[in-house]
Amino acid sequence: MTHVHSPTVLSGTGSSIPGDNEIDYWVGWLTQPDHGRVGMVLKFIGDALAFDTRILADDPAAQEAAKHRQDTLWNKVQVARTFIDTLGGRTNIADPNHALTSDPAFQASQRILQGISYDTATRDCAKNFIATLASNADPMGAINRANDHALFCSP
Repeated sequence: MTHVHSPTVLSGTGSSIPGDNEIDYWVGWLTQPDHGRVGMVLKFIGDALAFDTRILADDPAAQEAAKHRQDTLWNKVQVARTFIDTLGGRTNIADPNHALTSDPAFQASQRILQGISYDTATRDCAKNFIATLASNADPMGAINRANDHALFCSP
């Protein structure tokens, strides 16, 4: 099964289930040599970031929803880069043999991304919060303990 382009990853308003052709595409993609789950996630994200939302101009609601999803993803990518660039090796999983969900770095990465939306204010606030942690002895704890207002400038 060879496809040149993946199905549109951001189309629709979010209330519809992907069509069989979209599901078949990704299942087929996973079965190809040298393709795996990590590669699928990277391709999906790459396709979503490169998606031209203008092709949905005939459906303004779908276009706006796709643009919001794309902007949210861009904002999360930027915050994740700031997280890694600022905190470096402290973002690494402490014990790969331990449950991932209980690792402070994993928890902090999830926490810092959960409140990022298409609104650039959430992105900028999170990036600024991370910047304050550069010399913090326990940056993961600070993120995990922070309230939404501190992380995302939200109520």
